[in-house]
Amino acid sequence: MKEDPQESIGRAIRRLYRATQDLKPRRVDTAQLEAAQVLITDWLGQQNRELGSEHRQCAICQRDHGYDGEMKDYPGVVCRDCDTLAVNEKGRSAKITGTDEGYNPVYIGGIKCWRRYRFGGYITMRDDNRCSTLDDFYQQQYPEWNKDAERG
Repeated sequence: MKEDPQESIGRAIRRLYRATQDLKPRRVDTAQLEAAQVLITDWLGQQNRELGSEHRQCAICQRDHGYDGEMKDYPGVVCRDCDTLAVNEKGRSAKITGTDEGYNPVYIGGIKCWRRYRFGGYITMRDDNRCSTLDDFYQQQYPEWNKDAERG
């Protein structure tokens, strides 16, 4: 019987926690722990995608991203909890001004993401292809748009 990926990842996280809980705080490298967490959740996300799991999972933490309607169909949607951790390219908090413009790209735990701003709101999407612009990101995610544009 194939082991449930979430159970095996849970065991890996518990082992990591037990291995680091007795260390003195000055010896724990927070950046390394965050990187390990990102790698683990990244692996879990890959497993979920391969198994064809529900489309409503956050592309960072794998929890339900909470969006309905058209928003849930954007590629690599990030939940609001993860989005609060977003920083701009200078490492500063990527705060929202309530306009149709804002920071792009943003980074969450070192993962590059793009935001779509519209009507005073926005949605954040994970970029697994390391695109250089938002237009590049859309072209990678929606190749059918390119075909439609070529047809005129």
